Amino acid sequence: MQANNARHHINTPGCAIPDYSEELKFKYISTKNSCGQRAVFVNEIRSNKLQFKIDNIKMKKYVNNKEKYSCCYQTINRLKSRGEDSFISYSPCINFKSGMIIKFDNEELKITCSVHYKNKSDAIIYDDVYSKVKKVKLRNKVKKTSWNVVLLGLDAMSRTRFFKTMPQTFKLIKQNGWLDYKGYHATSFENFPSLMAVLTGLNKSTSHKRCEYGMDFCINNTLWSKFKDAGYATAYGEDYVHSQSYTFSGYYGFNNLPTDHYMRPLFLAGETREDNILCTKKLPSVSHLLDYSFQFMNVYKRENHFGVFWHKTNNDYIPKLIDDTFVELFIKLNNSNILDNTFMLFMSNYGITHGDFKISIASYYEQRLPMLFIWVPNNFRKMFPDKYRNMQANQNRLISPYDVFVTLTDILELSVKSSNHATSDACPKCSSIFEKISVYRSCASASVVESFCTCHDVNDIDIAYNGDVLDVAVSHIKELTRKINTIPFTACANVELDQVLRINTYTSLGNEYFIIAFTMAPGNKSYEVLLMKHGKSYQILEPIQSISAYNTKGSCVIDAVDRPYCICEMTSPCDIHND
Repeated sequence: MQANNARHHINTPGCAIPDYSEELKFKYISTKNSCGQRAVFVNEIRSNKLQFKIDNIKMKKYVNNKEKYSCCYQTINRLKSRGEDSFISYSPCINFKSGMIIKFDNEELKITCSVHYKNKSDAIIYDDVYSKVKKVKLRNKVKKTSWNVVLLGLDAMSRTRFFKTMPQTFKLIKQNGWLDYKGYHATSFENFPSLMAVLTGLNKSTSHKRCEYGMDFCINNTLWSKFKDAGYATAYGEDYVHSQSYTFSGYYGFNNLPTDHYMRPLFLAGETREDNILCTKKLPSVSHLLDYSFQFMNVYKRENHFGVFWHKTNNDYIPKLIDDTFVELFIKLNNSNILDNTFMLFMSNYGITHGDFKISIASYYEQRLPMLFIWVPNNFRKMFPDKYRNMQANQNRLISPYDVFVTLTDILELSVKSSNHATSDACPKCSSIFEKISVYRSCASASVVESFCTCHDVNDIDIAYNGDVLDVAVSHIKELTRKINTIPFTACANVELDQVLRINTYTSLGNEYFIIAFTMAPGNKSYEVLLMKHGKSYQILEPIQSISAYNTKGSCVIDAVDRPYCICEMTSPCDIHND
């Protein structure tokens, strides 16, 4: 299957990315779209003061008319704990009535309402959590010609998936003049290295090496530390606490606060999955995240700020549910003048990484082409017309996360009047999007490795005449499985080829490549492997990608990176031999 030659995401001498968007179909399943109804509200009425408001009509949903109830509040407090970043505590619960005013001392609150009975224990009828941005005192005053930066991210969201599943948000930002980078390219299929590429300019191996003992050891490499050192207020929020970028896959999270404002304690206090929606008590987690991001930008509207807010959308039915939520945020931003001196990047890390969707070769492109939309402040456009024209031209160039890192560093340097020239360690040839990027730019010059590169079309090939490439790929997976270390009295099952999903080929710089997707049994696990032909032999190019859902049968592995390749089975003690 080939894309229509007239259709490309970008088409330059250095990189022509075919557009398969018409072949991509995204399913939509909705059985639940509410986490409950909020009946108690917390409002900031003046500086350092909060007021509680109980809506008695809405509270009737939770309590019968004749029952007596009372409500109390607790502060949610983050506990230092090296190794997990997953512990919180609560203050004693203090009773309150509607209209009560308290001092604003803590950003996160938990509210509990209980019915009281004479002859049995109280029963909790209402349980909710709340977050309010409490302004911190900054060292430096805002400069007239300085710019704020806010990154708003969606996990596993390609550009194609975005405009097909969130059409109202897409329409709004395009109408409002956001720049649309159609050649923005992934460099990893994992959250941590993807975000680190943007925030540090480092590749996966270097990021892991610097952060392997905990994020506190590499915090100084991040942009939010550089912006904080320059006097900016900083914030970081990411929902789905069980799979956050800096606390999942062995990176241990933060012992010390990474930013002035940090949302993780809120989500730790009550995040659950309810049917097909991620909830934190009475609101969807995404609503908490976007409301907090707006508060942050509004509180620091007249002061410098840098924020990162990331929402997880791993399941392909969720985007449709949150389309209106994002539209609401962007309308509020437009009506508040918050973006007058703020660069805002609405972006993602990669497309869908696994599931039945991956059977199509079109998904090969979808996964590697995330979205990147940038709002450029009007005063910046007027002050630097050449830079803005370059940004416009670069919408049709190959762009990598390392370019984004250099661009964000450039914004800071322009704001503080620094003459330093930013570079990315992972991509010395990458440049700021303020500079015109060459039409001859290739994946190699953008530090996009061959196994991720989409600057080529592909051809279907007959499996019957190309069994050798299939044999090499399958043998490699079988060999990986045999070498995996597991816990005592367990082993990885011997696997065999079950089904060939697709084999495609392409040519680049005189080399022939083969993309093979297939399923192994037992376990029904599928993989995508890239081979490069050397004469009559083949070289496997890393990384090998698992394109199946999370492997629930791989818990016996010692190293988490081996989990996609192992179907665990019990062994007898007699099967264990000492060499």
